[in-house]
Amino acid sequence: MPRGHLRRTRVEFKTIDNVTLRGDFFKAAGDGVPCIVMTQGLSLLKEHYLQNYARKFVEAASLA
Repeated sequence: MPRGHLRRTRVEFKTIDNVTLRGDFFKAAGDGVPCIVMTQGLSLLKEHYLQNYARKFVEAASLA
């Protein structure tokens, strides 16, 4: 995977109280790397720079 390029998969699921949660899944290259769940908190959307942090974690996991 070229540096800076993330393969994103849109995901969604329902909670036990029928609320739909949506997000983006960024997979690191290779198997056996940890999964990190990130949230932006209450005042931002997932589109507000969260992918920049995801990119750093994916790159670090791919180098390990």
